[in-house]
Amino acid sequence: MRSFLKSEVQRYNSHQVRSTTRKIRNIRFVKVWKEGNSLFRKFALPKPYTSPQDVFCLRTTRIVNGYRRISLYNHTIDVPNVPLREDVEVHLIPDEPMQLMHIRVWWDESMVHAVSLPLLGFSVQFSGFPYMTCLFLIFGSFYNWDLYKKSIDRGLYRAY
Repeated sequence: MRSFLKSEVQRYNSHQVRSTTRKIRNIRFVKVWKEGNSLFRKFALPKPYTSPQDVFCLRTTRIVNGYRRISLYNHTIDVPNVPLREDVEVHLIPDEPMQLMHIRVWWDESMVHAVSLPLLGFSVQFSGFPYMTCLFLIFGSFYNWDLYKKSIDRGLYRAY
């Protein structure tokens, strides 16, 4: 199957003539790339970020409490040098091979704290619809789908 898929991709990109432009895709792509008209651009980190992990991560916000700490999924994290009651942006970077969650706390366009915690127990909650909330565990035990279906049957959640 894999060799068939590779040969089909090769045929599609290198031999098949596109109906709208009457050109072969690879030849057209190489020509556009050499002319500099391609939509592909080099990746550049937006300021103030210092790592691609700050761009490609899970994000949330928290408010610094009176003890200069934030609470994140039953973990208390110290946040030094941030005024009380200020919003901070928290970047969550899961590291599955090491079983760690790297947490980077940003405030006022600078990273003020970084810590790594065990991955077990971290979860992300998505609520796209007003009556349905789904809980997805990132890298812990997987959410029990049968329990979720039973809760829909009982009317605890509304399925769309």
